[in-house]
Amino acid sequence: MNQAAKQYLESVRRLEERADQRRIELELIDRDMKQIERYGGPVPGEMTSLRQEVQQERTQFIHDRNSIIEQIQGMENETYRVFLYKRYVEYKNLEPISMEMHYEFNYIRQLHSIAVQAFGRCYGIGE
Repeated sequence: MNQAAKQYLESVRRLEERADQRRIELELIDRDMKQIERYGGPVPGEMTSLRQEVQQERTQFIHDRNSIIEQIQGMENETYRVFLYKRYVEYKNLEPISMEMHYEFNYIRQLHSIAVQAFGRCYGIGE
């Protein structure tokens, strides 16, 4: 299996987690800013800058995640495309995927390797 392509596909989950963490940070910053304003104080410029920085990071993480999803959806082979989406975007294990796609579990294990290798070749990852 093309490990570099597999790691690249697995980054979808990490990017989603990081975007979600930034969303939580934004909620905390917004809460703190509202408390400062409620008590009549001006919001420090550093806080506004921090909010913008966190928002930009979150936007970048979402953009990067969506770029990988678009690459998956750009695969010509429908079986590979469906499998990769279920595995790396929906985070499903191989057994539920085999049931949903109506393939034997052993075939799905082989398909995993083949689809990841095809993805790597398609986008020049790990070669």
